[in-house]
Amino acid sequence: MRGGTSSNAIARARLLDPDADAAVDRLARLAASVTGATSGVLWLVEDGQVVVRSRQDEHGAVPGGRSSEESVDRSLCEAVLAAGDAVWSEDTGDAGGPVAADGIRAWVGLPVHDPSGGVIGVLGALDVGARP
Repeated sequence: MRGGTSSNAIARARLLDPDADAAVDRLARLAASVTGATSGVLWLVEDGQVVVRSRQDEHGAVPGGRSSEESVDRSLCEAVLAAGDAVWSEDTGDAGGPVAADGIRAWVGLPVHDPSGGVIGVLGALDVGARP
């Protein structure tokens, strides 16, 4: 679903519950670890906004890596939501590819679905270097 789901869908998935913090952080670290990327991130998408739920590197939380918010239309999540599937960029410096902020050159994102199948977020891996 382009633009994300409603707040109710995210609440039902319990991803904002304080009890979920450790699990969400582990998931973001796992995304980085499995891909060998600089950091992993879980974005929640609701009502046209993207909220960073957790951004982790191998040592833990990335400074400023939680609770930042931006419009879906200006985020890496937009491509994943539009495709409804995994999207990646080997080098954001390539013409035509989504451009990332914060020095990110390569990234991958996968949609996160709630129990009813709606997309409520994106799990991603981000890297400061270009890579296949």
